[in-house]
Amino acid sequence: MKRFDGSAQDKKPPSDHRLPLEMSCISLRRNRVAVACSGHCNCSVTPDMRNDSYGVSLKRSKNPPAGVTLVETMVAVALVAVFFVSIFEVNGLCLRYIKSSKNNVAALQGVQDRLEQLRNTSFANLTSASSVQSLMVTPANGSEFLARSPTEVVTLSAYPTPDASNTQITLSAGASPANINSTDSNLANAKLVKINVTYTWTETFGGRSRSEQSETIVSAGTKK
Repeated sequence: MKRFDGSAQDKKPPSDHRLPLEMSCISLRRNRVAVACSGHCNCSVTPDMRNDSYGVSLKRSKNPPAGVTLVETMVAVALVAVFFVSIFEVNGLCLRYIKSSKNNVAALQGVQDRLEQLRNTSFANLTSASSVQSLMVTPANGSEFLARSPTEVVTLSAYPTPDASNTQITLSAGASPANINSTDSNLANAKLVKINVTYTWTETFGGRSRSEQSETIVSAGTKK
């Protein structure tokens, strides 16, 4: 039997510290990234991996961030300009229609005011052309439209059968005094007189000729 005297040392079998390491080379092609693991590995980045990564950088450079070109900006500015010009044109058209309506109302009011003035005149003065001419020195009311635009014509005739000639007085736009165009010398002998008041003017909107008129009949007698 071999005696153990303690001089001899138990020696463990030599262990190889250079055990092969299990290494792997992971290529995340989905993310276009090649990862090489560190350690005792003989793997390396292949040319395909390098070309793949280069391809990613080239593709990114070919797709720059989206922007707006000068042509697109000019087209957008032109569309906005057309939009606002259309709005201003429609607004101007509405204003012209409103002005035309105001002129019609002013002319109608002027006709009614003139008829009331003539009805309130004595029958003797109504059948006198000079008296009616004096009454028409000024417009029927203080409307700015009556002083500027329309031509006023007052026609007096016997009713129901007019004479050969009627009494007609005209007040032109902006003119004074009124002019006597014709006179009916027998109008003073009539029992009924028909009064016709007509306004004519040219509308600024479209240059159309417009008119407004009204008639009434006045009988001879004493007003109360």
